[in-house]
Amino acid sequence: MFQRLKLRRRLQEVDLDSPAEALALLDRVKTHTSSAEDRERLAHLMRVTTAVTAQIRAATDVQIPPG
Repeated sequence: MFQRLKLRRRLQEVDLDSPAEALALLDRVKTHTSSAEDRERLAHLMRVTTAVTAQIRAATDVQIPPG
C-alpha cells in the first residue's frame, strides 16, 4: 500500500493536465519549437516515468513466486 502511494506521488510531480498536453509538449520538443522550460518538463516527465516503471517492475519481480 505504501509503495503505491509513493508511486502515485511521483506521478503527481509531473505538471501535465492531460495526455494530449503531454503529446503537444513532445511535439514541440521534437520540432525544435520548444523553450528551455518545455525541454526541462519533458526531461522531468521521462525521469519520473522511468523511475515509476522500474519500481513497478521491481515490485512485480518480488511478488511473483518462481515456478
